[in-house]
Amino acid sequence: MADIDQYNKVTEMLNANKLSDGTLSKTEQLKAEIAEYKQSIDLSYDNRDKAKAELLKYEVLLDNIKSVVKNEPQKTSYIER
Repeated sequence: MADIDQYNKVTEMLNANKLSDGTLSKTEQLKAEIAEYKQSIDLSYDNRDKAKAELLKYEVLLDNIKSVVKNEPQKTSYIER
């Protein structure tokens, strides 16, 4: 029974992946798609790493601004019009 279920799942998968002319994709074509997806993933990781580094710079800048503002004396005099 398990073998029949597995056969049905594989058959459904193959039918779902057929091209418009009813044939299956070529191995070379699938390998090219996989390579393209891997390259896209690598690019996404590079972008994520750059964004994390930029975020760290902004956090340091924000901390510096907060420390400067905190140490600035409060102005108590108001200008009256």
